[in-house]
Amino acid sequence: MGTERLYDQDPYLREFDARLIEWSDDQGKQRVILDRTLFYPTSGGQPCDEGELGGIPVVDVFEEGKTIVHMLDGKLGAGDRVAGKIDWDRRFDFMQQHTGQHILSQAFLMKVGAETVGFHLGKESSTIDLNVADISTDTIHGTELLANKIVFENRNVIVKVVPFDKLNGIPLRKRPKEEKEIRVVEIEGFDFSGCCGTHVRRTGEVGVIKVIRCERYKGGTRVTFLGGWRALKDYQKKVDTLKTVCQAMTVGEEDVSSMVFRWKEERKISAKRIRSLLDEKLGLEANSLCEKAVNVGPFQMVTVVFENRDPDEIQYLVNKLTRLEGIVTLIGLKGERAHLYFGRSESVDLDVRPLMMEACQVIDGKGGGSSSMARGSGGMTSRIDEALERAKKLVLEKAS
Repeated sequence: MGTERLYDQDPYLREFDARLIEWSDDQGKQRVILDRTLFYPTSGGQPCDEGELGGIPVVDVFEEGKTIVHMLDGKLGAGDRVAGKIDWDRRFDFMQQHTGQHILSQAFLMKVGAETVGFHLGKESSTIDLNVADISTDTIHGTELLANKIVFENRNVIVKVVPFDKLNGIPLRKRPKEEKEIRVVEIEGFDFSGCCGTHVRRTGEVGVIKVIRCERYKGGTRVTFLGGWRALKDYQKKVDTLKTVCQAMTVGEEDVSSMVFRWKEERKISAKRIRSLLDEKLGLEANSLCEKAVNVGPFQMVTVVFENRDPDEIQYLVNKLTRLEGIVTLIGLKGERAHLYFGRSESVDLDVRPLMMEACQVIDGKGGGSSSMARGSGGMTSRIDEALERAKKLVLEKAS
């Protein structure tokens, strides 16, 4: 006969007692089977209930055929009966989301002929996958309005088991694949779906349905939505965020969008100016370093160690130096790690990769690059001067 499913009879029950049928250890958990249960097992896109059996936390619930298995984080005491209690807040939240999904799926079907081909009820949000791509924002808003109209009308949610030969008279949103009786959940006069999940008694208990995101997914559209308390919490969070932004930007709510776009454009202009000034500054710095360069045979060598500067800025400086005529650059940077930057002008006949390999051994690091430009880093910042000296020695040997 399997496990008697009390949640099918009344999903609003919170506590129950049952007879122990079977229990055993399973990888540090206790596996328990009862003659009846209020715990909904993971199925149909809906996660399992959580709660307690005999005061022990229930961490997983799943089906094995017609039997429901409970996994406990601890061991039950002696006795052949046990009292159980579900996490009601979790149960009611799932009831809101699942009923909301039925309403939203039917609304999308009526509005754009989009069929729901997948459903996932997550801890933070839920998704439905539709077989239609490119749904416009206006269509999303229209579908939300229809769904919430059904919610506000507070229609009955009717659950009944229907024999297969009686299904032809019911306008199911999706026909069953197997010829057997199914549990039909009806949103009164609006949606009829085969479903094993838990649902509210009336649509008003869903509270509100809000789509928060739509994205292309496997050729269709994935719709992320919130129902009930989740939607309220999300609205509270977004209102708080909006208030914070308004206060920071000293504008009213109605002006936030235009202010953000204006700020974005101003930021682009500022970034362009900063890049121009940085380019000018590093160009001057490159020329200044060249004035202090050491003559090494047919070229000049720039050797310097910086501290606590932006690594990308130093790389840009090396690029500036290598564009000058007859320059070999050996630069070190001390920060949380030791960084090395080696480069040479196009006119210089020198491969800087072997220099980098030798220098990286000194700082216990790794590096790589091309024959004209190489970069490396290591953990031994105290030996960065020694690393540059080794590279400098190799340059002198090749120049002699």
